[in-house]
Amino acid sequence: MLMICLCSGPNAGAANAAPSIDGVWQSDGYGFLLEIQGESARLFSIGDDFCIAETDALVPMGDLLPGVEFQTSSGGQWLTIRSSVEPHRISAHRRLSLPPRCATQTPVDAVAVFDAFVGFFDHSYPFFSLHNVDWPTHVAEARQRVHVTMSDHALFDELSGLIAPIRDGHVALIAEIDGTGHVSSPGRARILQNLRQNALAAGEDPVAATRAFREEFWYKSVQADILDDKGHIVGNDLIQYGMLTEEIGYLALAALDGFGPDEATPEENLRSTRTLLDEVMIYFAARGAHSIVLDLSLNFGGSDYIAREVASRFLHQTTFAYTKFAGDADTPILTRVSIAPSTGVRFEGDVALLTSNVTVSAAEVLTLALRTQHHVSHFGEATRGAFSDALSRSLPNGWQLNMSNEIYLDPEERHWEAVGIRPDVERPVFQVTNPIESHKQAIQLLLQDASWLKGSWH
Repeated sequence: MLMICLCSGPNAGAANAAPSIDGVWQSDGYGFLLEIQGESARLFSIGDDFCIAETDALVPMGDLLPGVEFQTSSGGQWLTIRSSVEPHRISAHRRLSLPPRCATQTPVDAVAVFDAFVGFFDHSYPFFSLHNVDWPTHVAEARQRVHVTMSDHALFDELSGLIAPIRDGHVALIAEIDGTGHVSSPGRARILQNLRQNALAAGEDPVAATRAFREEFWYKSVQADILDDKGHIVGNDLIQYGMLTEEIGYLALAALDGFGPDEATPEENLRSTRTLLDEVMIYFAARGAHSIVLDLSLNFGGSDYIAREVASRFLHQTTFAYTKFAGDADTPILTRVSIAPSTGVRFEGDVALLTSNVTVSAAEVLTLALRTQHHVSHFGEATRGAFSDALSRSLPNGWQLNMSNEIYLDPEERHWEAVGIRPDVERPVFQVTNPIESHKQAIQLLLQDASWLKGSWH
């Protein structure tokens, strides 16, 4: 999951003698305001009635917004902002000065926190109807229970209850209360939510229970059972690959980011990813694999640019993959994204793509891209249905709120938000009674099913 902290790099516009980017800029969508002075900047999260400083003072641009490029309009009244590794752009218009509400300290009592929490959703969240949530009614009811003297625990519970019906994998409230971390994330995958509920019912730590499941899946089931301890684990233990039969390979990705060194820049991360994918594809070629199973069933997302790089290793021709835009913008910029075949080592055989309700975010972007290819067959369960980059905002008391604000459309202009991308062939992957065994059975069914073996390698 990519966190949009709207972080940026040095003044890119100055090199072309473009109008200065110094000044105050308010985004169209995304709910932020950026004050730029020379090589420093300050970031604010804003709504109709509030303004919260994300940084207490001006900080170096390279620290606040690494890897972001700016371009001003000819008249200097509009600024476009984009990451160096992403085609999508955010537009911002110039303001004469900071709004008065940004010059005063925001109260930190429970009512102020509640109002900011609600204000962020009102300003930026476009998916209430998809989740069948009557937001105004829920807010009105909750507001009657909020008062300035309520405890942090009570406030956290109230805000958690407010977002409970929003089954969005990117919606989360993160808080520290009396030195203990608390997370409310109502859009967890079904199997992970079931593990959590079972652990709580048994008086066990739900975080530990989820970690144990992931480790059993990754190291015992995939590494030891599916690959018979003959595969390879690379990319900070986030990639596994090997052979299922003499001719069918297996590639499992647990994420779509973090394959490179800690604190790597996006460019460094992309280089690391390309090196690893070359290694994987060379391995399959050396062993004569004519088909592979690409397992995204326990993939927790990452970054779109990594998803596109993975997709490029399986493309036969340039393909229009998806459209992306801000659902909270007055005049949204529609970014149509096409992906070209990689200039690195590619795999041109048949692919069985396996997804589940865990498959989320950038892994869903990868799924959109691969479904455009005739030699890729999609099996398993519908994906989570949470595509947007995560929009992260600070509340007045220091708690963090994450949400979605971007809309993704497939090449047929369908959106799969909240429902997930449905496979060509739907089969259970993680059954509640025994998720590890049911996943292995899903892999075995693929080996017994010849429908996806189309002879694309000839």
